[in-house]
Amino acid sequence: MLSKTSESLLQNTWHICFKKSISCHLSRFTPHFCWLCGQDKQPEDYNAITLSRTIRLLFIGDIVGKPGRELTRRAIPPLIDRYSLDLVIANVENAAGGFGITRKIGESIRESGVDVMTSGNHIWDKKEVIDYIPTQPRLIRPANYPEGVPGHGHYEATTALGDMVTVINIMGQVFMANL
Repeated sequence: MLSKTSESLLQNTWHICFKKSISCHLSRFTPHFCWLCGQDKQPEDYNAITLSRTIRLLFIGDIVGKPGRELTRRAIPPLIDRYSLDLVIANVENAAGGFGITRKIGESIRESGVDVMTSGNHIWDKKEVIDYIPTQPRLIRPANYPEGVPGHGHYEATTALGDMVTVINIMGQVFMANL
């Protein structure tokens, strides 16, 4: 069960910040303060578009090996039902025995209720992903990989209620091998 604090955080709204040309968060505590542009105005003052409903997301940090896949298979469907989740995102770069992902494992994770699969540098640990990633748009690799790398760095998901959510996968590069 969600705490009262978590429940209240799920009720936050978003708006389109025309100063920065991107959607951003309106603070729950100062409802018309835009964290990106610093404006503290009523939405009608700067033509903000306020969404009328909350989109509920679940992001799973990393599915590792068979135990992680089994837990995903058993836990995701009840979580979707219990919390009325609109979109489930999971990092799958270690789903195949802790090293990479395969087509069979990726499709199994998708069947478990994961809508978008993110990755990182371990995505390439199983060579068969090179053939799989171009055919599965919901499996995204880091967007900041060099040009010519198979796959895409983002996916535009549509929820069951028709809301569009763009998931972008970016990988940090501190203490990482050069690409």
